[in-house]
Amino acid sequence: MNMKLEYSAVKSAARKLRFRTQAFIDGKFVNAQGGKTFTTENPATGQPLAQIAACDAPDVERAVKAARRAFETGTWSRMKPAGRKKVLLKYADLLEANAIARMHASVDAIPQQIEDFRKRSEKSSSNPEKAFCAEQIRQFEAYRDEMQDFTLELPSITFEKSYLLKDPAFDLQLDFHGHAHTAGDIFVYCPQQRALATGDASHCWLPNIADGYPRLWPTTLDEVAKADFKYLLGGHGPMQTDRTVMTSQRNYIEELVEKVEEGKKAGHTLEEMKQRLTVESLKSMQSNGYGKFLAKTIADDNTHFGSMPPLQNDVNDNIRDVYNNLDKT
Repeated sequence: MNMKLEYSAVKSAARKLRFRTQAFIDGKFVNAQGGKTFTTENPATGQPLAQIAACDAPDVERAVKAARRAFETGTWSRMKPAGRKKVLLKYADLLEANAIARMHASVDAIPQQIEDFRKRSEKSSSNPEKAFCAEQIRQFEAYRDEMQDFTLELPSITFEKSYLLKDPAFDLQLDFHGHAHTAGDIFVYCPQQRALATGDASHCWLPNIADGYPRLWPTTLDEVAKADFKYLLGGHGPMQTDRTVMTSQRNYIEELVEKVEEGKKAGHTLEEMKQRLTVESLKSMQSNGYGKFLAKTIADDNTHFGSMPPLQNDVNDNIRDVYNNLDKT
């Protein structure tokens, strides 16, 4: 499936999602005991997404007691393997059913999305804007046609380090090199094309470290960089033909880890670190023009989605996530 086409469909479905923002403790959604919340932001735009319950020590204590009580009742801990298997298979069935429903919902939404882009094109006097709308309509129509005969199949193959997919056209080598953007980043390498797909572990925007492993991430990229690739396809931004951007991102994460660790030892608050660690002050941002490259790439990729917030907003998000995940292993 075309990645841009898939992105359009996912973005449309995401607009309809509604998430609970309370803490889930003892089988219930509840507010933080202190009543506080914090703002979570869209890592791609810096715009606020929701107010999330800001839990503290009393909330953790409640959650731990509830978990201990649930374990000691034996509903799951004393259940025989056959019983657990039945529950997990039921869970898998529900996942599959929900996925099919979501897929149908995304297809059902296409006519309105096409109509919205047609109206947007009619109102615009800009040829580039009209061309953009025409391309979005083409992708939606292609997605609609492709889904007519699509059968959903859940993945059934797992592996620890490597897995080879062989195809008459070329091979795809799936490799796990260590923790980076998530605990399960997989890098896909095509030896015949010397092409490497890195997903969100390495790309042309600032990294999203919310679920990441900042201490381990640079080392993982060091391992990935050893591959014999000519083309680098990241999760965002243009294709790269060398290791410059990958190395710059690696150095940026490493520098943030060093600076945040120093700040913690010095007793600086998170807000103080955000004031100190600016785009201008970070050596990794100045090296090879990395900061300017990021700003231009992000702006170019979002030309039709409004103006982007300052790059410092995303840096501040990275500082926060490194601060929270500094010792995550």
